[in-house]
Amino acid sequence: MTYCLTMDTYSPPFDDLRVRQAFSHAIDRAALVKSALREVGVPAYTMLQSGFPGAMPDEL
Repeated sequence: MTYCLTMDTYSPPFDDLRVRQAFSHAIDRAALVKSALREVGVPAYTMLQSGFPGAMPDEL
């Protein structure tokens, strides 16, 4: 099962790349996995999991 947070990148303030980057840096993914998923999970940094067709983890 995968959980994700998404944002409307076509509407302010999330249409600004800098705002999206700031949110990305502000999220403590490890803490979310620990508290919400009881440490059963892996923090994600992209929409697609590594190994999923079309995933490009090297382009982060």
